[in-house]
Amino acid sequence: MAAEDVSPGSAPDVLLVVSELVTNTLRHTSGACTLMLTAHATTLGITVADTSTQLPRIRAGSAANEDGGRGLALLHDMGARLTVTPTPWGKTVRATLDLCRETPYGLIN
Repeated sequence: MAAEDVSPGSAPDVLLVVSELVTNTLRHTSGACTLMLTAHATTLGITVADTSTQLPRIRAGSAANEDGGRGLALLHDMGARLTVTPTPWGKTVRATLDLCRETPYGLIN
């Protein structure tokens, strides 16, 4: 993926996903976490690994006055493809974002 192919509006989305995934780890686990970014031809994978075996869940309909509970639903609604994978040491949570610019002819690649 070349820099000119990346949608200029992608940076806020990437920052939001990183912030949400890392915040969830810091808030809901007691161990360390690792952040990994993986660039592919048209996508960016954002993965956080932690030591908790408790799997996150997308909660629909959290009340506006509740503290938290809407972050993963927000990421899903903005188009991030979410994958949770249990591991021998905990789990990984991965969000995959499409980053290329769209044109009337499709994605620039």
